[in-house]
Amino acid sequence: MFTGIVRHLGKIQAVAERGPGMQITVACPEPLLTQARVGDSIAVNGCCLTLVKKKDPIASFDLSPETIERTAVLAPEQRVHLETSLKAGDQIGGHMIFGHIDGTATLRKRETRGECLRLELQAPNECAGLIVGKGSVALAGVSLTVASCQGEVFAVELVPQTLAATLLDELRVGERVNFEADMLARYADKASRTFLQD
Repeated sequence: MFTGIVRHLGKIQAVAERGPGMQITVACPEPLLTQARVGDSIAVNGCCLTLVKKKDPIASFDLSPETIERTAVLAPEQRVHLETSLKAGDQIGGHMIFGHIDGTATLRKRETRGECLRLELQAPNECAGLIVGKGSVALAGVSLTVASCQGEVFAVELVPQTLAATLLDELRVGERVNFEADMLARYADKASRTFLQD
C-alpha cells in the first residue's frame, strides 16, 4: 500500500529478460535502500514490485509477464519515481494506492497555466467509468486530483511542488504513463454492477 507522495527518484541501470518475465536493476538513493529489506514492496513508477536483491546503491526487482503487459516500458538510464510501502502510523498525504497498475494512460495535451501545468490524458478504455471529477488517480505513482473528465479522457493540474518533486514535467505528447484508478472507484463500480445484476 502506498500514498502517491513521491520522495525519491531512481535510475534504471539494466533491464534483462528472465524467462517470460524480466528483471530490472535500479540505482536508488541511500535513505531508501538503507531502510529496505529483501522481500519489501517498493513502488517503481507506481507499480508495486518486490525487492529481490540489493547491493548499495543497486536494487533488483522481478517483473511478471502480467506486469510487463500492463505497464509502460522501462529502459536503461530512465529515471523513475520510487516510494516505499506505507507503514502503520505514517501520514497519508495523497490517497491510498495499491501499486496494481490498471494500464497506461497516453498524454494528449500539455498546457502551461501560470506556474502550473495541465495534462490531458486518455486512460485505458476499461477504466473510463472509474474516473470522476475531483476524484483521485495515480500517474507513475503520483497521487493526483482529476480536474475534469469526459469518458476516458481526463485532465490533471500539477502545482509547482509536484513539478519539482516528480518527473511528470518530462512527459511528452504521445508518451504512455502508468495509470491506477482510485481503489474506492473500483469497489463502487463493482458493487453497482453486482447490484444492477441482482
